[in-house]
This record gives sequence, C-alpha cells and structure tokens, in this order.
Amino acid sequence: MNNHSIDLSGALKRVDGDYALLRLLAKSFLKSGPQLNERLSGAVSAKDLKKVATTAHNLKGTAALFDAHALVETAQRLELAALRGQWETIATEFELLRSEFALVETALQDILHLPALTV
Repeated sequence: MNNHSIDLSGALKRVDGDYALLRLLAKSFLKSGPQLNERLSGAVSAKDLKKVATTAHNLKGTAALFDAHALVETAQRLELAALRGQWETIATEFELLRSEFALVETALQDILHLPALTV
C-alpha cells in the first residue's frame, strides 16, 4: 500500500496491534464516512455554520483513529473557519477535505484487502 494518507503503523498502535479491530474500524468508516461527508456538503451549501463546525469536528475525530493527519488537519481548519464564520476559508478547506477524504477512503479500502500477516 503506497497511499500515505493514513499512518498504518500509528493506527495499529492505536488499537494495540489488533489488525482485525483496525479492519472493523475501517469498514465502519467506509460506511459512515460518506454520510458525514454528505452532511458536511449539505451544511456548507446551506451555509449552516454550526453544522459545518460540528460535522467537521466529528470527521476529525473519526479520521484521527487512522492517523490520517492531512484529513484531520483539514477538518480542524474547516471547523475553526466555521466557528469564526469565514466562508471563503470554509469553501477552500471543504474542497481540500473532499480530496483528502477520497485518499483516506482508498487507503482504508486497501487495508481491507491486505492479508493480516503482511502488516
């Protein structure tokens, strides 16, 4: 796996080396992550600052489970921009977040296809 959007070693440490648990968490993210992304998109479109901040915060916490540093940092910047009412920054960070999110999704799908012994 050459996608550097997550830190596999760090994520495994976070779950005490339990690869089966990491795969379960990856499956959960792949199921719930797109819903968070859609909720965030709707909040940005509706210019709902509170919902943008809350959803970005939730996504940040979920992404942190996988040491997805770029996605976590982007979600944090988006959350702060929403709390400050900075719509220009929100638009920029949201586009970046969508790209980072797609990279994390790909990396997590890769995890599901890796044999446990290769980690």
